[in-house]
Amino acid sequence: MPTLYPDYHPDAPGGVDIGRSVLAAPFDIRALGDNMKRLRPPLKTITFIGMMFNSSNADLKHFFNATKSFTSFMYVAKRLVIHFKELALYGRGTNVTSGNALAASLAKSAFDLDIPIITNAPVKELLSDGQAINGVKIRHNNKDITLKSKQGVVLACGGFSHDVKRLSQLYPHLKRGGVHISPVPKTNTGDGCRLAESVGGHVDTNYEDTSAWMPVSKVPEKDGYGVFPHLLDRYKPGIIGVLKNGKRFTNESNSYHDVGADLIRACENLDETAMWLICDTETINKYGLGYVKPAPMPRGKFINNGYLIQGNTLAELAKNAGIDAEQLVKTVGKYNEGAVHGEDPEYQRGRTSFNRYLADPEHKPNPCVAPVQKGPFFAVKVYMGDLGTFDGIRTSTVGEVLSENNEKIQGLYAVGNDRASIMGGNYPGAGITLGPIMTFGYITAHHIAKLKQTSQ
Repeated sequence: MPTLYPDYHPDAPGGVDIGRSVLAAPFDIRALGDNMKRLRPPLKTITFIGMMFNSSNADLKHFFNATKSFTSFMYVAKRLVIHFKELALYGRGTNVTSGNALAASLAKSAFDLDIPIITNAPVKELLSDGQAINGVKIRHNNKDITLKSKQGVVLACGGFSHDVKRLSQLYPHLKRGGVHISPVPKTNTGDGCRLAESVGGHVDTNYEDTSAWMPVSKVPEKDGYGVFPHLLDRYKPGIIGVLKNGKRFTNESNSYHDVGADLIRACENLDETAMWLICDTETINKYGLGYVKPAPMPRGKFINNGYLIQGNTLAELAKNAGIDAEQLVKTVGKYNEGAVHGEDPEYQRGRTSFNRYLADPEHKPNPCVAPVQKGPFFAVKVYMGDLGTFDGIRTSTVGEVLSENNEKIQGLYAVGNDRASIMGGNYPGAGITLGPIMTFGYITAHHIAKLKQTSQ
């Protein structure tokens, strides 16, 4: 279904304010029957008591306004009643959105065609008949199983977001001793790349930005921490981002990828790659900050566990966060001079339709800009993460895996984040990972289907 999403750079040549991004329609996973329990749940940190939000400003706005508007209160109450009923009957929410809806609907199509989906079955080896790849050896239920294919094997292992060795060689913030925290599934460890390389395939790693960057924070949990992607808070008026030296470094309302790229480069001469999102009491009450929800939801838990840092003054906040206090006070003072008038002379927040799209349209004159001035003040520490890798296996247009000399590895294909992205390390708009993935997956599938027809 269409969305109102602008391009991430709508003012660039060819950019548009509305119209290029589409979204999977919500999907009721009860249609999966017994397979419903096999669907990976959504990322815990971006749900509310396990409930997914529709990827639209309208849906979220009701939750932000539930205590201020009767219409929003009734909307939220209805959503909660339905969700609690689903939890009681099925142990999880059954109305899924966005990527979960896409995965569920595609799985339903496969099951309807009696196509088995085998999970928890790592591929140990690609098999060859001497001329082409014709199968795989997997480990499933503690047994080695051989699966043969007449038309070849397609690698779709999700890229290498958790391949520690490869990342340490590619990510600049890791090479200089920093950390990287990815919210993508922990099983995306680069298996597809290693399998391709094992038979002569080549992995291209020459994009300036190796991955789709996503600023994230670490939410303390009983058994470690959850990863929270900062998809919404950075756009809101009254929230700014600073480095350890207390200085702003970018337009916080730019896309997550752009902010991430700017963060990596801004921290080249610092001892860690991180920023702190900072706001005052009025702002956190209205919008929340990171994983901390807006008022009236309590936030004491997050202050106690260290996720949310508090200070009665900016200097005290800086001391508690480990930020340069003198410079932070100067930075906020300079920012506030323009912010009280809705202006950001230094980084021009609110200049583009994309800046404004996820901000607060009811805040005038600039939906992205408000001063930071009423204590106590709050901060959340933000690290570098990613939504998937752009670098990947070199392929032909139809997905055939290629060697370093551009020779085809017969019978072997790569799709998804395993394949080097056509975007070249850039992120021009919402869905720029899934869009090419689906497009070239379709092209690869049709190529293989034609081969099958020819061989019959």
